[in-house]
Amino acid sequence: MAKATNLGDTTPGLGFGVGAALLAEVIATAILVFTIFGATDKKADQSWAGVAIGLVLAASIWVFGPISGASLNPARTWGPTIASAAFSLTPFATLWIYIVGPIFGGLLGGFL
Repeated sequence: MAKATNLGDTTPGLGFGVGAALLAEVIATAILVFTIFGATDKKADQSWAGVAIGLVLAASIWVFGPISGASLNPARTWGPTIASAAFSLTPFATLWIYIVGPIFGGLLGGFL
């Protein structure tokens, strides 16, 4: 499981480095964005879009959570990091992973 730190701050899981966490964020976000685009396409049956997106999100958290914390959204990481920093509980050392990873993952998923 991902290392639980202060106030919900996202950090790489125990035993996983920065590279593994970054790759996990890129892959998980790419899969999620690809699913969103596919499920909401006008040619697709959109009645199952919510189920497909929800299942992919749940699977991504289950698979990639132990590696990176499965943030998949920079805003989800910013809030807890700022709150933790306000109490001097955690550094900003790994914040870039959770900004860069989802941006590149979103671009990759959009181009697939």
